[in-house]
Amino acid sequence: MTLLLVALAAASVVGYSAGRARPGQWLLDWARDETAIRHSSSPVFWAAALVVLVALTSRWIIHPRDSAANVRSWRANTPGPAPRYDPDWAAPPPTTEGPPQ
Repeated sequence: MTLLLVALAAASVVGYSAGRARPGQWLLDWARDETAIRHSSSPVFWAAALVVLVALTSRWIIHPRDSAANVRSWRANTPGPAPRYDPDWAAPPPTTEGPPQ
């Protein structure tokens, strides 16, 4: 019983300190920077790519509905076709016939 209480206390301390330090966010920031800087032939690039892949996979597993909603919103934010120029849209040029107004 004492061993169980010690293990629970240790788990609480480790969990609290990990929540305060946020090592996952630090690791993901590092991985994003390394994948942007390094060449794909570098082993550091592939280690960072693995970290990003694990982060994305865990996000899809933990919050699948939020992740799917994000993908749908990214698809919805694509701009539509450019407006087409219509030369007949402008007002016709003024005529010089008739009395001045």
